[in-house]
Order: sequence, then structure tokens, then C-alpha cells
Amino acid sequence: MAKRQLNTRKPVGLVDADLLCKGTRHPNLVLLKIAGYLRDHGIPYELITDEDADLGRYQAVYLSRVFVFTQIPRFISDYRRAHPRAAANKIHMGGTGFYALEEDRARFVKLRQEDMERLSHDPLLPGRSMM
Repeated sequence: MAKRQLNTRKPVGLVDADLLCKGTRHPNLVLLKIAGYLRDHGIPYELITDEDADLGRYQAVYLSRVFVFTQIPRFISDYRRAHPRAAANKIHMGGTGFYALEEDRARFVKLRQEDMERLSHDPLLPGRSMM
């Protein structure tokens, strides 16, 4: 996987889907880790809380959800529908909310491992393990 060149003028967007959907006050640890990494490397980032956010202004968007009942925010779905090619490279989604109800233990372990590996191998976060 090629290392992505960082655009330090465009911020990275962070989306806590649980916060937007149900207003949870539980901290999203993955987003906190990503924010810390970005801060330590001088990369601007923002927590996106506006349902009318313009995702075109971000170099990348990381969405995390912890709970399975959490809905994907409308602005994410709209952007993915309107810009499928750009969204495939820009929007990164993960978290236990995507697989926590998986009953097959082997499938659950596989999905969790894939989720963690996506972050560990993300070219915007080189060398950053979230495990």
C-alpha cells in the first residue's frame, strides 16, 4: 500500500456516530487515539458534529461507532451516494457497532481483526497500531 501524502492544509474529520445518533457521553477511544496521533504530527483535525458538514473540505474522514443500534449519519450516507469513488478513499468506518451482534464466534473474531488491521495499515496513520 502506497503511503498517502498528507495535506496539512485540509483537516481530517472525526465522526463519533454514537454521539450524533443517541448523544452518548461514552468516549470513543479509537477516535481519541487518532486525534492524539494527528495532534502529535501537526495534522489538523476536527470532530464533525454538524449534520450539514461539507465532507469535501476534509482530506479524510474517520467514523467510529461502538453500539450496533447507532445509525450512520445522513451526511456520510449522502456523501457516499453522491461521490462513491471519492468516498471509497476518503471515508473510513469501523468499530464494534458494525459487528458486535455477530453470533458466529469465528466470524466475529475475523471481522474484529479486519477492523483493527484497517487502522494499523492506514496510509494516513503510518506505523500507528490501534491494537
